[in-house]
Amino acid sequence: MAKNSVSNKPSLRLLCLAALLLGAGAAVLWWPRAASAPSARRTPAPAPRSGVVTTVHDSHQTVASYSKTGDARPLPAAPALAEALSHTSRLPYAERLAVVHKLRAAALTPAEAAFLRAFVADSALPHGLHITQVRALKNDVLNVLCLVPGEESATTATLRALFADETADPGLRDYALQHLATLAERDPALGWSSHWAALEGPDPALAATALIHLSILQRRDELSSAERARVEAAALRL
Repeated sequence: MAKNSVSNKPSLRLLCLAALLLGAGAAVLWWPRAASAPSARRTPAPAPRSGVVTTVHDSHQTVASYSKTGDARPLPAAPALAEALSHTSRLPYAERLAVVHKLRAAALTPAEAAFLRAFVADSALPHGLHITQVRALKNDVLNVLCLVPGEESATTATLRALFADETADPGLRDYALQHLATLAERDPALGWSSHWAALEGPDPALAATALIHLSILQRRDELSSAERARVEAAALRL
């Protein structure tokens, strides 16, 4: 009996090896089908109707234009600042914004800074623009104005007048508070009078904006006990 069991060991090993090979073969045959089955049933996404494909980088390039004789036509000159912010120039919004984005605070003359402040203060809408576009233009103009050295007091006066004008666009009055905070943070002597007026005024949106800025001063322990009480009372009311 012992001899017979010993003689059967090679056959058992062969059977085990065959079973392993069959199992591996089945796995190899099954695996691609299991992996490819979902993709075979997946429907491809429809192509965009416009044919426009977004890219990470701006792919726009100016296309050269040539006359019949082969001479390159000069590109049109960029609009001047006065034309870009004119109420009657009929310039498209994108071109106006492009001119504003080229402004540099260090390069502005006092006359240009005064012109920009007049544009911010003017409540009339430029031709062809709606209020949200005007807000964007004036906000980006103010981003530059707040950085012009020596013009802080004049810009602060313009912003305070805009905030105090109850007939002005509410969004622009809110922007005025935000830019006033930028100037006051840079020069505390300019003060926070408009923020205190907004905090205790009738407009809850403006009060909330003022509360955000004044709360920062409170956390930095830059308010008196009476001022802290006013901020806390406004917070409870809001």
